[in-house]
Amino acid sequence: EDHRRWNLMTSFAYEQETPSCFFQYVLFDITSKKWVAHKDLNDEITKLTHTKNRLGLYYETSSLEGLYPKYHLHVEDPKQELTLDADYTARSLPHWIAQEATQGNLPIGLNFYRYGFLPHCEINGTMKLGKESYSIEGKGYLEHAYGDWSKQQPLQPLSRAHRPIATNRHL
Repeated sequence: EDHRRWNLMTSFAYEQETPSCFFQYVLFDITSKKWVAHKDLNDEITKLTHTKNRLGLYYETSSLEGLYPKYHLHVEDPKQELTLDADYTARSLPHWIAQEATQGNLPIGLNFYRYGFLPHCEINGTMKLGKESYSIEGKGYLEHAYGDWSKQQPLQPLSRAHRPIATNRHL
């Protein structure tokens, strides 16, 4: 309604080595050129749950869920007085990096990972910040990386070396 512009970045992640999970968001007010609210933390891996065969990530009261082409993001942080609900509708096909050469598999040491994204989504929703409520609409982007790799021991385990070797050959 007031033609303000916002940018929200949100990350949900976990890794098995520590093990731990990661949740982050940063809300930036482009109109005022300042960040307004943020959270950035590592936590116990059990605090982040997920659903198989669809996008379903849950950390405390925040979540990202859906199935192509529709997704829903909910960010809730009572301490920052922020509640955001946004519906994403993909307006592009999903794409994996190196999709044509390796079906999206990328080598890392003797293991692999995949990195995919939806470069164009439409967003509609609501945001409550403090006592103010806003209807939001705009453009968004979703990305996803996953795989079987170790940052601390990228050359382990040798028993699975055939997959990244084949991937490197295709690249």
